[in-house]
Amino acid sequence: MLQDMDVHSLRERRFGTYHHKYTQRDLILYALAVGCTTKEDLQFLYEAHEAAAPLPNSMGLSLMPAADQASVPPEHAIVVSAGRGGGDSGIRRPPLGRLVAVTPFPTWGIVAAHPALMGVPLEQYIPGFDKNKALHGEQWMQLLAPIPASGELVSRPQLVDVQDKGKGKGVVAVVRTTTSDALSGRVIAINEFTVFALGAGGFGGSWPPAHRPPGAVSDATPPNRPPDFQAQTTTSIDQAALYRVASGDWNPLHIDARAAKAAGLPCPILHGLCNLGIAARLVAHQVAGGDASCIRSIKARFASPCFPGETLHVQIWRAKDVPASALTGSLQLQRFVFEVFVEREGQGRVVVVKNAAVELARGGWQCEQGCKGQGEAATNWVSRL
Repeated sequence: MLQDMDVHSLRERRFGTYHHKYTQRDLILYALAVGCTTKEDLQFLYEAHEAAAPLPNSMGLSLMPAADQASVPPEHAIVVSAGRGGGDSGIRRPPLGRLVAVTPFPTWGIVAAHPALMGVPLEQYIPGFDKNKALHGEQWMQLLAPIPASGELVSRPQLVDVQDKGKGKGVVAVVRTTTSDALSGRVIAINEFTVFALGAGGFGGSWPPAHRPPGAVSDATPPNRPPDFQAQTTTSIDQAALYRVASGDWNPLHIDARAAKAAGLPCPILHGLCNLGIAARLVAHQVAGGDASCIRSIKARFASPCFPGETLHVQIWRAKDVPASALTGSLQLQRFVFEVFVEREGQGRVVVVKNAAVELARGGWQCEQGCKGQGEAATNWVSRL
């Protein structure tokens, strides 16, 4: 039984590792799946966009003349060189021989770690756990370093909290993943996935309070005043079909009408993480000039299903800035809280994402020393978990 286990030892246990290999193609497909457009979000869709940054030295690549770049793996970068014939096509190209890359959309840091959740056998620790009745209830992610434009990320999951809500009232489990770059070893992101196990509970197995990051447990209730910013976008009827391919979440609930009906739903639903990615983009366009790459942290609670084709309305409020901490290093982050709702005939306003917040760092990852300091502080914090 869960209550007979050594909770401290279980929290320390690592349930193997998950290796996620990807290329720029995967990043571009994901960006399209969360609504990025060539008109407004080219940096997430085109490897040679005007603001493309040279690949960092941490990738083990050197900047060399274009003629010598045959040894560079094509999935790591695109070599942009002058066109033949001496004519000017009108296309603005980066300097000859410069290695450039698409900018990863920040919530990709969740997608890369999500499959690691399957490595934690919750049924062994939660009596009555049924994976078919398990819901992804909340999500928190903290980025600690730039996501590489391609390569391999390694995620290590651990079970950090289990709370029994009572007989038949469900169980809340929190799985944390620490994701690192396989090449450099640098910690890229920390995620916490909160799972609601419906139908379970009543076994008296709640754990003592866990040591969790402040951002993961912070209150993100909107203030009692009109929002400072608002935005909306209409999802495609095929949004879930695209997102399942882009994210690797093949749950038939998001595409198969029969599976949806069996679950008591009128039709397939949109992934909660797709909603979150779309919302992150809309928030960035309202408060950061469209530069979603400045997002350092995001959290949300998935309050209700959303259906492909619905219009997502996002309301955003300024919140108190986040001071420097062990996770942010010397950075002070700007914080905004937000909610996402849809309008349905006969139901009116239905909130689909709540208790949500983003934390932004202006200037992107331009300061290598700042990134290094933040990464070292975060690594030290992770080692104490």
